[in-house]
Amino acid sequence: SLQYKNEQVALSLKNRSDAPLSLGKNGLPQASEEGHGIGMISLAEFSERHNAYVEYTQKDGWVTCLLYWSMATR
Repeated sequence: SLQYKNEQVALSLKNRSDAPLSLGKNGLPQASEEGHGIGMISLAEFSERHNAYVEYTQKDGWVTCLLYWSMATR
């Protein structure tokens, strides 16, 4: 889901996965296979560029990614 109010953006993405989520030092999922993880590199760059808050959680077979950022800081 995507929400926008007062120049604040919140994006929530959910995906089913029973595989354990392995988070790196930056709080983003780590790829366990060669050639994977390109999306996380892009997300890390987006987060840095827009000073975004990114959080990954896993519960009951669901992985959730929450992103928050402000359009006012651009």
